[in-house]
Amino acid sequence: MTQSARIARLTGWIGLAPLAGLPIIALIPSPDWLVDLLVSWAVILLAFWAGHLWMRHLDDDPPRPWLLIAALALALVAWPALVMPLHWAMFWLAALYTIYLFIDEPWRAQGRSGWHRRMRLMLTLAAIAVLLASGLLGSAGVS
Repeated sequence: MTQSARIARLTGWIGLAPLAGLPIIALIPSPDWLVDLLVSWAVILLAFWAGHLWMRHLDDDPPRPWLLIAALALALVAWPALVMPLHWAMFWLAALYTIYLFIDEPWRAQGRSGWHRRMRLMLTLAAIAVLLASGLLGSAGVS
């Protein structure tokens, strides 16, 4: 594996790591600033991944403009999560990450190496799992 591939894997998992705090803040009372930081990170991460998707499809032949629009739409519709109650934000973002997964289709050969497709699949599934768990834990505590 190349040095770039190792760095991509490492930074991919490091980028996902802050989401691990979401189930914790869903369970215990947490300062608003911490909730805001972690929810905004989940929104930023989805926007970053959507930007990656957008870039990959710029030069499609034949052109598939719906993919460029879908990538931008994902980032825009994630934004309201910043003002939603935590558990609704987690469910909303889990749904958007799932939509991203089916638009991205990392299981298909898209001119990317196998390690890259597997990494995208694993990172996306991990994000969805953490977001769903956080939403469920947060909604259990709602009166």
